[in-house]
Amino acid sequence: MDYEQWVKEFKEEVAREIEKELTAEVDDNIRYGFQKKKLGWKPLSKDYQHYKKKEGRNTKGLIYHGALLKATDSKVNIEGKTLGIKVFNNMNYAADHEFGSKKKNIPKRPFIKPALEKTQKELPKIIEKVVKRMI
Repeated sequence: MDYEQWVKEFKEEVAREIEKELTAEVDDNIRYGFQKKKLGWKPLSKDYQHYKKKEGRNTKGLIYHGALLKATDSKVNIEGKTLGIKVFNNMNYAADHEFGSKKKNIPKRPFIKPALEKTQKELPKIIEKVVKRMI
């Protein structure tokens, strides 16, 4: 394999690995956000916790029927020296949780931004992992 082909494949592998790590962290935040103290989420009200437990629903994260979790998606874009990875959630109330909504009385409970910040800190490890795999 020539150098240019190796670089192209390396970029693709790095992008896939970052995308995998990032989406896994977003999903983990949605599932277990109330247990992750680093996220600093305001807890559910006692009444709502009681209701969710009574109904057999998850009280550890932002899961009621699973739609928010299923709506997380990602897209990779590689152009020249630029590597872009976009993670988003198309559920109509995702932004209400990510940024908070005074109108709907939903406190800010970000699940995408903290995943991005964590993944950015782990970039050297992710790149090292890909290099070892490709050598």
